[in-house]
Amino acid sequence: MKLLQLSLRNYRSIDDYSRKDNFITQLDPRAKIISALVVLIAIVSQGSYSVTSLLPLLLFPVVIMALADIPFKFLSGKLLVMLPFSLMLGVLNPLLDQGQWLTPWGSVVSSGWLSLISIVLRVLLCVSISLLLFSSTGIKPIVTALQRMKVPRVLTTQIYLLYQFFFVVAEEFIAMLQAYSLRKVKKENAVPFGFYSQLLKILFVKSMNRCIRIHQGMLARGFTGQLHEHTSLSWQMKDSLWTAFWLFFSFICWKYNVVTLLGSVFMG
Repeated sequence: MKLLQLSLRNYRSIDDYSRKDNFITQLDPRAKIISALVVLIAIVSQGSYSVTSLLPLLLFPVVIMALADIPFKFLSGKLLVMLPFSLMLGVLNPLLDQGQWLTPWGSVVSSGWLSLISIVLRVLLCVSISLLLFSSTGIKPIVTALQRMKVPRVLTTQIYLLYQFFFVVAEEFIAMLQAYSLRKVKKENAVPFGFYSQLLKILFVKSMNRCIRIHQGMLARGFTGQLHEHTSLSWQMKDSLWTAFWLFFSFICWKYNVVTLLGSVFMG
């Protein structure tokens, strides 16, 4: 239970790295959004058995973590949460897909296992890029950048409110777990599995009531259904160079298998 509470609290600090002063935080949010989208498109457009072609795209999250001074520990815990879900997407592939796949090095592997590894790698890459984008930029600059990119304000408002609603639900859930731990008779740390259905019902009601109070407070302060821009954006040369580099790199990774090409060059 304590591990779950700690992980939920860690999500609240996802924006803390965007307040640091480094190269990544100084980039225009539009440049980071465009580069992240291009890399994500390159990831999802790979073949279902692609594994080696996805490896060069690991460079993008590695560069973000290095330049934004984001420790791997911050990312690894959140990726472990997503690992079971990614495994569930392709857990039956080794049983259903009994084909054989010839690797560039001459060995033969099962197509089902290749597709499973490819699915897990895609999910982890997409989640890590999304988390790094939010942690190195912040939700408000991202929403402002999307509005400048002519994304409908209805959509950007929903993104911002859903982002905040996630933390409202998480805080209510933490409060409920703390209340349960203080009132329980037995000294067991884990919550009984059958008790979670009652917790979820109460969580839904408490979250909705709190969101209604928050919305009433927003209306009392003049909220009209649209978010106002509070972040000034300025596109500079470094933003153009950053975007152009990842456009070129993503195109190369999408067009060619970089690992195979490098292997053929070094192995002759």
